[in-house]
Amino acid sequence: MNASVENGDGLRLSLPARPEFVGVARLTLSGLAARLGFDVDATEDIKLAVAEALNLLLRPAEAAAQIELSATWDEAGLDIVLGRAEAGLPADDDAQIAQMVMAEFMDDAQLANEAPQVRLRKRRAGH
Repeated sequence: MNASVENGDGLRLSLPARPEFVGVARLTLSGLAARLGFDVDATEDIKLAVAEALNLLLRPAEAAAQIELSATWDEAGLDIVLGRAEAGLPADDDAQIAQMVMAEFMDDAQLANEAPQVRLRKRRAGH
């Protein structure tokens, strides 16, 4: 682990709920994952899952003004929570596919429709 990133630290980010900011979230979290010692494959998994989560939270287009992102970590892994203030996540076929993709690439992926929130967990190798 990189000495400049301590366990128990956290990251919070508030972004405009617009598609052009998906890349900002992906790059922020992939940079964090790299500093935490995740390998390239795990970092790519995180980027893909975050993009899918944000695509859900950005639908419908007028759903929210801001997307809130938080990340916490410990020796075992990285926890990411993405959410918005307005209720409801889409429940169509695209949403089901997004959920399957997140579940495939993360160790844990949970959707909370009432918040709405997406919670993602990626374990470090060996944990």
